[in-house]
Amino acid sequence: MHRYDRVSGTIFAYPLNAGDPYSLSNRRVLALLVDREGKVWIGTRGGGLCRLDPSTKRFQAFTNAKEDMSGFPSLTVLSLAMDTDGRLWAGTHEGGLALYNQPSGTFSVFKHVNGDPNSLSENNVWSIAFDSKGRLWAGTQGGLNFADGPGEQMKFNYLTVDEGLRSNIILGIQEDSQGNIWLSSFSGIARLDINAFETFHNSPETNESSFLFNPLFTLFDPDHGLQGLEFNQGASHKGHDGTLYFGGSNGLNYFTDKEVKASDYLPAIVITDFKVFSKDVLVVTDKGTDVNRPGKIEQEGKNYYLKEKISFLGELILTYRESVFSFEFSSLDYTNPNKNKYAYKMIGFDENWNYMGTQNTATYTNLDPGEYTLVVRGSNSDGIWNPAEKKMKITIIPPFWMTGWFKTISVFLIILVIYLLIRSYFLNQQRKTKREKELIELQLKTIKSQIDPHFAFNAINTIASFMYSM
Repeated sequence: MHRYDRVSGTIFAYPLNAGDPYSLSNRRVLALLVDREGKVWIGTRGGGLCRLDPSTKRFQAFTNAKEDMSGFPSLTVLSLAMDTDGRLWAGTHEGGLALYNQPSGTFSVFKHVNGDPNSLSENNVWSIAFDSKGRLWAGTQGGLNFADGPGEQMKFNYLTVDEGLRSNIILGIQEDSQGNIWLSSFSGIARLDINAFETFHNSPETNESSFLFNPLFTLFDPDHGLQGLEFNQGASHKGHDGTLYFGGSNGLNYFTDKEVKASDYLPAIVITDFKVFSKDVLVVTDKGTDVNRPGKIEQEGKNYYLKEKISFLGELILTYRESVFSFEFSSLDYTNPNKNKYAYKMIGFDENWNYMGTQNTATYTNLDPGEYTLVVRGSNSDGIWNPAEKKMKITIIPPFWMTGWFKTISVFLIILVIYLLIRSYFLNQQRKTKREKELIELQLKTIKSQIDPHFAFNAINTIASFMYSM
């Protein structure tokens, strides 16, 4: 560590004396901060946290050694900051966030706790900042942490790539004059829209779709003028005039928030291409084609045709055979077209929007026959979404065995077959009963024909005489 004397123009180097407990603990300095008493706090790599008293020129080291009773959690300090109450906060390597308690000379430590959603998201704290509202911001390897009313009982929440960041490793944090939070990382710079954040933070029911078209973050990269994607840890600063400075591997970027303005151009969205089974659908235009009527897909061999360009159609008719199809769409902003963003959903199938980033295709497979509506939205290259949607009605014709008339006929035929079977059964029973009756009558006639009438007469007379004689 060195001290520059502006009056004499000389530079003084603080030596590292192994045998002197009051010297600097390690030459590798990562963070510096001067507190309200004029004492200098030094974060080192391998030597813990040091405090220099300029009046005595003595250093005091705080480490995680057993003999150190301060409770400091790490030998490496990545970041330092002071809150509105003058309290010192230190971000460490794998030791979480430490708050210095001046009266006792000890530290309160905040770490990630498995299963506790209100603990720090990760224990490597690369950057710390306090905004104009007193809110604590901590950049970790697990996203951007924040806490209202920082102190012993504070609860953390955090934002990650799931909420729109390009990287979860936050190396620098600065607040601009409008209250927006700027972040540097290994993947460029991000600006957190404080108004969108307040809506997100104060609405517990807010989910991803709630801020899909009102994003929390605006992302910047070399296409916007950055020195590169990679920025350095600790290399960020806000000047007295509000200028923000961020240092990276290829130089320094500086700007004011008023100089960074998003385009207010709202580009139209058009559907530019349509494919079936990954093959482009060809266009064969008839002179009498009415662009207002539905476009019906036609097949000849292995090729598919439409009679009008897909861009001009408001309705598309497919059959169940076209089971795999895809659309390509474009947002008509040519400022930096590779940064235009897209989202789509198929009403009747998708419950939520599909946010595709800069990918401009949508593919569907094996949709059930029926009626659907494809809805597409696009943004300009600055991520400002056009509220106007591009819609296309899609009708998928079912196979004949799934149509209403076929089902009606099938039901009728089933009922008819059942009726005929029942009728046939009863007719068979009637015929069977008739045959049995005829058979019995025939047997009776046979028996009657076999009896001798004279024998029967004599037998009856004999029986009668016997009865009278008694």
